[in-house]
Amino acid sequence: VSRAQPALLPEGGPAVSTGTQAAPSQEPITDPVAHWTGPSVDTLAVFCSDGRFKQMTDQFLKEGLKVPNCDVFAVPGGPGWLTVGMFNYKECDVAARWLGTLIQAHGLKRAVLIAHEDCAFYKGKCKGASLQEIQKQQLTDLHAAKDRVERLALGVQVELYYADIVDDHVTFKRVK
Repeated sequence: VSRAQPALLPEGGPAVSTGTQAAPSQEPITDPVAHWTGPSVDTLAVFCSDGRFKQMTDQFLKEGLKVPNCDVFAVPGGPGWLTVGMFNYKECDVAARWLGTLIQAHGLKRAVLIAHEDCAFYKGKCKGASLQEIQKQQLTDLHAAKDRVERLALGVQVELYYADIVDDHVTFKRVK
């Protein structure tokens, strides 16, 4: 049986696999946009991957909390991944191992856990619940996630925040 080789596009077209391993291009795709900071990262941020909140979350971390750069764990539901209430034990353990690895390998001293209003993940997991019931679950999960991070890495300062939508703006409030 003969196998047809994919047709190669003319020069300048998109790359097409021919079945051989290609070396990375030596040409940079972009000009450098920032200087390498090396080992200066000391904070882990755990938040939902909802793109509607990404820019505001980045701004809050940089300007509100004075965290210029951090390790990030962004997944649907954010800190909920560390709680058994939303996931099974196996999923929670995987998330905890990932975060534990980041904390240990990078010597992180601070963890910022953020939940947000109108989270599609929580709406899906809490079908039929009111917005107040969903927020209550998120706040319960934030505290459970804090306990889990504190058990993962003794001495890590854990801070909890909740992002509300107020008059077309996002505000971040510290959760006690």
